[in-house]
Amino acid sequence: MADVSFPAAFGAGLLSFVSPCVLPLVPSYISYITGLSIEQLTDSTVRSKFKKAIVVNALLFIGGFSAVFVAFGATASYRDRLVAQAAVTLRETTDQAPNRIMARLVNRRHFPDLREGRHDSPLVSELVRQKTRDVTMSTIWTGDASLSLPASSVHELGDLSPVRVGPGYRYTMAMTIDDLAVLGSAVPPIR
Repeated sequence: MADVSFPAAFGAGLLSFVSPCVLPLVPSYISYITGLSIEQLTDSTVRSKFKKAIVVNALLFIGGFSAVFVAFGATASYRDRLVAQAAVTLRETTDQAPNRIMARLVNRRHFPDLREGRHDSPLVSELVRQKTRDVTMSTIWTGDASLSLPASSVHELGDLSPVRVGPGYRYTMAMTIDDLAVLGSAVPPIR
């Protein structure tokens, strides 16, 4: 594996932070960590009252997240133990697109009722399919792929090794999601 410099790793982390998948979550994370609403956080008098609690909560949140990921990484690589061994050798471009499953993905939307005694009665619980358009893909590279799950004396993960592995792909995909189609609801609408 090639060595990555600290500035390159920091830059990649910063780019992933400002990505459209992460940046919109920042206000809710900050609200969760501090216990304050965004309106309260933007009010300097409220924010100054809770400054110490905000810093302590943020450090505990970061420390907890770091501890979990470091522990997972340490246990996954203890004594050169591997969770999985995978490789894709890209050889050529192709016009044969892999499955565009993301454009047809079905999700479950579930919003619990957080009022006391109502946790088992969600406000929303439904299956939805996203309505997409303008699905585009980059150049598609394909090649041989392999995947193995090593045998272990302490768990059965090795028994789940695939029987057959198809080709590997490298591509990016973009699409516009305009709306959701509700496929079914498990909860009657609130009147």
